[in-house]
This record gives sequence, C-alpha cells and structure tokens, in this order.
Amino acid sequence: MSKPGLDGATIGPVLKEKSSHVGWSMCIGAGVSVPAFPSWPELVENLVKKELGDARGKTVADALLKRFSPDALIQAAHDRSGKNDRRFAKELSSMLYRTLKSSLGRSGWAIAREALTAASPGDLQISDWTRFRDGVRQAFPGMASLGIAETIVDLHGEKFAPRSIISFNAESVLYALVHAEHTLRSYTITPSGDVAYPKRLLDRVTHSVSYRRPNRIPYVYCHGLLPLVGKAGKLKPQSVDKLVFSEAEYLGLANRNFSWHANVFAEAALFHSMVFVGVSLSDPNMRRWLSWIHENRKSELKTLQKYKGDSTVHFWVTLRAQDDETNSWIESSVSHLGVRLVWINAWAETSATLRRMLGL
Repeated sequence: MSKPGLDGATIGPVLKEKSSHVGWSMCIGAGVSVPAFPSWPELVENLVKKELGDARGKTVADALLKRFSPDALIQAAHDRSGKNDRRFAKELSSMLYRTLKSSLGRSGWAIAREALTAASPGDLQISDWTRFRDGVRQAFPGMASLGIAETIVDLHGEKFAPRSIISFNAESVLYALVHAEHTLRSYTITPSGDVAYPKRLLDRVTHSVSYRRPNRIPYVYCHGLLPLVGKAGKLKPQSVDKLVFSEAEYLGLANRNFSWHANVFAEAALFHSMVFVGVSLSDPNMRRWLSWIHENRKSELKTLQKYKGDSTVHFWVTLRAQDDETNSWIESSVSHLGVRLVWINAWAETSATLRRMLGL
C-alpha cells in the first residue's frame, strides 16, 4: 500500500528528519513558473498557430494533442519549419518568454532580459535588481518561484540549504530571482559610497564542464537552457545541445547508455532526499531512474538488515486534485518510486510548505 499524502498546511519537519545526514536537493519543473510561462500543450498550440493562424491552429492543436505527446508534436513543428536546431531554439525561446515580456512592458523587459542572463549579482545595478524582482512580483504574485527564491536565500549558509537545484525548465527565472533576492538583502555601501555586491549564491551548470565553486549551490539545467538575447544583441547564456524538447532529443536521451542528464539526476536522487516541485512525474525517463534507485535502496537495506518496509526518502509537492479518489491513485502512482506526496492547494503555498518541511 502507498503512504497517504501529507497536507502542506499541517506537515511537520519530515524533510529535516530525512536530510539531517545526507542533505536534500530540489527538482523543479514548469509548475514553479506558472503563469509566466506556457505549459507544453500551450507551447504546441502556439507552434501550430504560427503556421495555421489562431482559430484554425487551436482546433488542429487540440486534435493533435489527443493523439500525440507534446514532445512528438514539437518535433513535428521543428521538422515542418525547416530550421536548424539553433534557429528553432530561438523561436522556442521567443514563445517561451512571450508572456513575461508582454507583462513587464518594454522597459521592464529590457531590465529583466539582463537579469535573466546575468551570472552574478554584480552584473546589474541595485536599482535594476529591485525593478526586476518587484516587476515579476507585481505581474505574477502567485508564482511559486518568488517564494522559493526567498526560502533559498533564507537557507544560505545554513545546515539545511539545498545541496543542488535540478531544473527541468529551459528558462532562468528562478535562478535570476534567487540572485535578485540575495543581492538586495546582502549588498552594502562602502565608506566611499560604492556598492559592495555579495558573492554569487548559485552556479549556473549547463554542462558537466561548467565552472563550479564548492561554496555555491549548483543550479543544474538538466534539460538544457534556451538562448536569450542579452547586452549588445548577443545570445547569452545557453546550452542548446542539452535541450530535451523534441521527441528526437527525448528518445536519444532514453536510448543512450550514458547521458549527462541521467547521471546528474541519479546522483542527486541516490545520495540526497529529493523534493520535486512543479514536476508532473509522468516523464518515463525520470520514472525509470527513480525506480532503479528505489529498488537499489531497498536491496541494500535488506542486505544490511535495515529494511523495515519503508524506504521512502523523496517528496513530491504538487497541487491537490478535486476528489480524494484521484489523490489516492496519484499517491499510488509514485509509491514504488520511493516518493511521497505533499499536497498543496495553490503554487503560492510552496515556500511555506518547504519551510514547514525543514522545521523553520
């Protein structure tokens, strides 16, 4: 039997207990960026509309999504466009950031664009970090990334700070919000009147050879990072070679004996408690990796005579369904993966729930 899900409003320090020795990692998906970014089906609809127009495009997209998965249809859109990988990635990036761009306005987007491509706090002026953070807050007050960023900064330097952040999103909003929050809390003014910026809190990891520092939290773009135009019209930063948007890329990942994506994820899930936020956990690759790790854990515990029928170490923070029967089925769908549900009613509750799980 699967364990019943926990209530985000009343949950105790379960993550503090699980991670007191091995630490924890966060795995984020599209839910943390809702509603600033489109879902995969919405992205497909936009691609079809680009070819067929709004009215006809929506009808065709709805019909196609009943037959094929979004990654298969994104692959179809790529093939029909005739564009190479880099040009198609730029088109996806434009569609992905469209809502954020329109919501912030021309001047707000100009600043946001620099914040999203910045590597560290000193890349922007204090006034620009303030305008970026406050602009996102005003446009998307219920977005989970806002509260998550505050919680990560709260945990900076503490025992229960996350060991890593693994992103299955190809955009940089949470990364930028963490550095905005960290900068605005920690900058100082020198006696000469200059601004002293804090050190970087995160490392942007897009490849296995990305630069890393031991005192920073690695923020790993496990599904690549779409390009975004930065200063002087240059595309910054990006890892188009790691993108997993289309079916060809997804199947290539599934069929390789070694992949950077799988090993990054497996290392985090094998050695730490994982907290999944905004992730559907329907991805076959992710489910396969979790299944392997869970079975290995049970086997090793039995060998060491420490297995007591419970080896759940991971938690999935997600939106509660409308009825208890559906929730129960969802709980059962991941119990064999070593994952327990933590139910919330809205994404805005994510940060408070994480804090309760850590006993803060």
